[in-house]
Amino acid sequence: MICDGVINCGKGGLWEGSTVIKHSFGSIDGYCYTGSLEAFLENYEKGDRIFEVDLEMTSDDKVILRHDWDLEMQEGISSENIPTQEQFLSAPIYGIYTPLSFRDLCLLMQEYPDIWIVTDSKYKDWDNVIKQFTIMVRTAEECNAAEVLDRLVVQIYDEFMYEALKEVYPFRSFIFTLYQRWDGKTVETCTQICRWSVEKNIDMITMPYSYATEENLEVTRRYGREVYVHTINDAAVAKDFFEKGIRGIYTDDLCLKELEEEKE
Repeated sequence: MICDGVINCGKGGLWEGSTVIKHSFGSIDGYCYTGSLEAFLENYEKGDRIFEVDLEMTSDDKVILRHDWDLEMQEGISSENIPTQEQFLSAPIYGIYTPLSFRDLCLLMQEYPDIWIVTDSKYKDWDNVIKQFTIMVRTAEECNAAEVLDRLVVQIYDEFMYEALKEVYPFRSFIFTLYQRWDGKTVETCTQICRWSVEKNIDMITMPYSYATEENLEVTRRYGREVYVHTINDAAVAKDFFEKGIRGIYTDDLCLKELEEEKE
């Protein structure tokens, strides 16, 4: 497998982290959160290989790439008018860009075998976690792309979600994202999360950049957890966080080449 020169692929095919995770496929023409084919292609061309994608469920129980239904991106679509998959795919994002289903994503991962996908699946209650990820696994199997499931880095929002996922599929790579679990204020909670992560062999955690205080980072270092922060779009700010010892950033705009130049 092709790596991006940072550390994408690890022993046994497990993801071992990277410097840059492109948020919602990265921005395109100043637009963020599109999750569109064009955003992927543009940012892939820039050299990015790790992409976070936002996942929602349509009214006919299909999984598609969309941050949330209230963003005014597609005509006639909102939280009060959740579309079918067909309706979603037939409504260009901002009238220009190509929306994608999870099936499309699976086929894209087959076409580009050097990419990894970090999931942002929104739900953390047991029933919806089971439902959404079961649909995802079935979709991958139905389009003969089950192997791409091993290139998903599944974001979990709490310990309970992790247990639910174990009922669905033996996903191999995880990252614990903390914004729904913790407010960043109590070191005790950070310690509990790190201890649990050690027990479950989840090496990566991600948090809003405002949570990455020296006190909290000291806890993560003590437990050997690799830290990502989100969302950083300024290279100088990213450099400051790297100097604090974080592993990587989620970003809309920055690319690996820019960050390497900033380090120099």
